[in-house]
Amino acid sequence: MGLHPDVGLSSRSATAAVGNSDRGAKGAVSPSFLMNHVYYWGAASRDTILGPTRAGRLDRVASAYGAGLRPSLHSDYNVTEVHPLLSARTAVLRETKADGKVLNAAECATPEQALAAITTNAAWQIHADDRGSLEVGKAADFGVADGNPWAGDHAGWADIAFQATYVDGEAAWQA
Repeated sequence: MGLHPDVGLSSRSATAAVGNSDRGAKGAVSPSFLMNHVYYWGAASRDTILGPTRAGRLDRVASAYGAGLRPSLHSDYNVTEVHPLLSARTAVLRETKADGKVLNAAECATPEQALAAITTNAAWQIHADDRGSLEVGKAADFGVADGNPWAGDHAGWADIAFQATYVDGEAAWQA
């Protein structure tokens, strides 16, 4: 993996392992994490499949940020629902659905890091830097929600419902 020689594009890895290499920090690799591994299967991974140490290495968002990377979060639809705010909440809390226990608290992202991972970092990874945040000169792609994740408690992010989605300033979906 690395920068494309003609256009300088970086690679996105959806099965990333964060280690001691600085390749990612140099822009060659940018990880994308399926946080629902932690939420839906974290307890089973910890208790029966991988054991606590190896399960704690799942979806290491905090380590990715610590290594200077720009991670994103994704789903694995049809395996888990497309629910970016649930993924972001899981990145912050790292609680498993089965028992509510935290899977490796050292890997909890900050709320700001988790929101960046589903907005600006995700847009950057797919080379759509003209979107991902609301700023003058950027494409008007946004969702209309019944809550504000930047102002609210991250534990309630998964309960925020969307009423509409706009792409290039035009309504693309409405509830």
